[in-house]
Amino acid sequence: MAGAGPIPAEETRSREVSQGPAVRSYAMSLALASAAIAGLAAWAVGIASLPYDHDEVTKAHSVWLAGQGLVPYVDFLDSHPPYFPLLVPLAGRPDGDPVASLWNLRRFSLVGNLLFLGGLAAFGLISQPPGSRAAEGSSEPATRLGSRVGEPASLWGMLGFLAIALHPTILTFLVEFRVDGWAYALATWSLVRLRRDADRASRFCEIGFVGTFAALLLCPKLAILTALIVGGEILAPGRAVRERLARSAAFFGGGLAGCGLFAAYLGWERIPFARFSDMVFAFNAIHNANAGYAERLRHSIAHDTLPLGVVVAGVSAWLWLAAFARRGKRAGMVHLAILTWLVFQACVVSYPFKQYYAPWFLVATAFAFPLGSVIASIPRRWGTPIFLACCAALVVQSLLLARSWAVADEARSQRELISWMARVTLPADRVAAAPPLHPIVRRDAFMLWFSTYDPSGFDAEQVLRRIPTLRRFAEPAWYREELERDPPALVVVSGDVRVAPRAAGQQAAITEFFRRHPYHAVRAGGAWFALRPDRYERARAEGLLPPGG
Repeated sequence: MAGAGPIPAEETRSREVSQGPAVRSYAMSLALASAAIAGLAAWAVGIASLPYDHDEVTKAHSVWLAGQGLVPYVDFLDSHPPYFPLLVPLAGRPDGDPVASLWNLRRFSLVGNLLFLGGLAAFGLISQPPGSRAAEGSSEPATRLGSRVGEPASLWGMLGFLAIALHPTILTFLVEFRVDGWAYALATWSLVRLRRDADRASRFCEIGFVGTFAALLLCPKLAILTALIVGGEILAPGRAVRERLARSAAFFGGGLAGCGLFAAYLGWERIPFARFSDMVFAFNAIHNANAGYAERLRHSIAHDTLPLGVVVAGVSAWLWLAAFARRGKRAGMVHLAILTWLVFQACVVSYPFKQYYAPWFLVATAFAFPLGSVIASIPRRWGTPIFLACCAALVVQSLLLARSWAVADEARSQRELISWMARVTLPADRVAAAPPLHPIVRRDAFMLWFSTYDPSGFDAEQVLRRIPTLRRFAEPAWYREELERDPPALVVVSGDVRVAPRAAGQQAAITEFFRRHPYHAVRAGGAWFALRPDRYERARAEGLLPPGG
């Protein structure tokens, strides 16, 4: 501008000082986004390359069985909740490629898990513990998500969140097909809505309805977590007795409505409630109580040192903030409820598998955000380089993980073997398979067609013998009758470490059956199979036998 003089040095320095935090925040946000993108890339590689877990193939087969018009728990057994009929469209054509259903189901799970992670992040950002905004000069909990984005505490919280979510063992769980993510996503986003407007009784009714229905249909263990968090909201300081009673009534009313909808679903699908209860609640409770694993959930949690370190540091930060904050006690009740659930799960659950410890860690990401609030008080000249270095480490970790998964590509050989099992049998054939070695699109010779590994020998057969209405399906005489009635065209004899050993009584029945009816042994893909003579001759004539088979 004509006539304008030079900008005073003091004003220039003032602008530089004011722009400094914004530049650092932008750099930190960009680094965090890069870490997230690298993690998503590794996730995509895992979906295509990681081998299919026992449960993935088991549930894919149950979805296919439901697509044949079979009723869960009546025409076939499964120890998972009765969501199978809802996923039938993902199974493809009844006589189609069995591998296509695995692809579709993993992509379906991807969407649910992304919604779950988004809900966790939103819940963590708006559910601030006591005094968690001290670094920004306030001890009030934030109730608007937009008010937190870009703040140093939020960026550090999101970094801790990603450090857990993108850990290799957790990401492996997220890759696999499981409906847990959808259940947690429904509940988490309902909790986000509750946290943003906890003064409306309708929000308690909503979470009661959504949480109950999602727990019954998809993931029963979710019910305890939802109830604890809602209980923390109801019992939070500052609420009148009448207010607490009204919100309790709304929550239980919503829960009853969720039960009613689930009962209607069971009726529509012709699933007897007694059979559902026996296979989902009784079966899993009996197995958990008698499991003989040397390591349990708490041991698996302790093995993942990095995620556990973030959780322990987060809990410590929350306790420290709670001890010194004078306000925000209502928000502190939410974290107390989550901590109670984490401790309860670690103490009670007998299973050491990833489908138990991965959700445990993901729920525990709520404590990454109070940790972020404490770390945000580090002077920026030190904090920013540390933050950027951590993001870079996450990027490198994800890229190396993606490379290792792509090089191994164990899913390809497994898909080829699953397709081979389907090709050497006909659509009307029965099989005696052992997930994950299962053709998926063939019915089973046994009613008890799945296995549960237990080092003490307390497997699915032993569990069924504890349930009076299901005991006959695990008796030797029943096994013999099934084999004679529908001689399997293919029998899985042995596989790799992912194959759960067949129940002892069932294995004895097969061995006895082979003595009376000789089968041909075939080795394919590192596993041994037995083909019925007519199917062996057909496979040989059509060139379906592997070299040396």
